[in-house]
Amino acid sequence: MNKKNFNKLTILATMVLLMVITGCKKFLDQQPITDVSAEVAFSDVPSAYKALAGAYSRMVGDAGFGIRLSLYYTVDTDEMQGPTGAVDNDRRSIARYSATSGNAQITNPFNQLFTGIEFSNICIANIPKMDMYNNGTEQEKKQLRRMHGEALTLRAQYYFQAIVNWGDLPAHFRPASELASS
Repeated sequence: MNKKNFNKLTILATMVLLMVITGCKKFLDQQPITDVSAEVAFSDVPSAYKALAGAYSRMVGDAGFGIRLSLYYTVDTDEMQGPTGAVDNDRRSIARYSATSGNAQITNPFNQLFTGIEFSNICIANIPKMDMYNNGTEQEKKQLRRMHGEALTLRAQYYFQAIVNWGDLPAHFRPASELASS
């Protein structure tokens, strides 16, 4: 009886050891999900759509058209009266034309717009490089051309909004990774 239990235990331990050894390799050899290369992000139409959604995502939120660009920056024109009171180096300072460069109500929207420009530039540079852009089905080609046009329009919108609020700005029409390597 003792030998029978020992054999069962040995077989069970061997099976568990084999499962652990073969299972760990797959578990430990994972690529980080936050680091997606352009080859992966622009490998098919759904992935390209997700990348384009990232470019759209810079429009929303408090620093985008949620509050800052659509409300605070339009205050104190002939159409609307801004908040009264003392300058506070916050949104009231924008309304009183006395904001400083350290005002987060200015720096955060500026950074968000230029992040949107960068995300758009990445889509504009990579969507036409996709094999499906010229060699896919008619549906894939149509979708990718539409997405490319949307990325161009998004970049134009981001630049328009930035120029309206800050005037002359540097214009980058290629992704920063390409600019850094050239």
